[in-house]
Amino acid sequence: MEAELIAYREEVANIESALQADPNNEELLNLKTEFLELISETEKLLKQEKLSAAAAAASITPPAVAAASPPISSEVSSPASTPGSGLSTPNTASKSSSLTDPSKQPIYQPPPPVAAPRQWSVGDRCRALYAADGKFYEATILSIGGSGQAFSV
Repeated sequence: MEAELIAYREEVANIESALQADPNNEELLNLKTEFLELISETEKLLKQEKLSAAAAAASITPPAVAAASPPISSEVSSPASTPGSGLSTPNTASKSSSLTDPSKQPIYQPPPPVAAPRQWSVGDRCRALYAADGKFYEATILSIGGSGQAFSV
């Protein structure tokens, strides 16, 4: 779709060249207006697709917690839980000037690095899933087994 956008912009440049020779040509003026609208709609669609892709990547959730899985700490928050983290908001004030002025182009800011997983120890306080009712409760780790994959709370 970005290739189409480039082609549309080139077509507008060609139309503008033709309009220099005949500035009152109604057909060329209408064609230019239609291409500018098409460019605007295509840019909106591209922006939506990029935001949707970013949101989909950020909303990847871990699989359901089983009874033998590690407890979840209330201190650790997922990067996906902070909406829009690391994403910049493009300047949408003027589409036409942003095409010609590189300083008005949006700047991508990568999300902050994800912290390493916490290393749990016997005696640590945590929140654990109680399989009987599917709710999380405050707990203390009593033992760790299964190569650090199973916890007794």
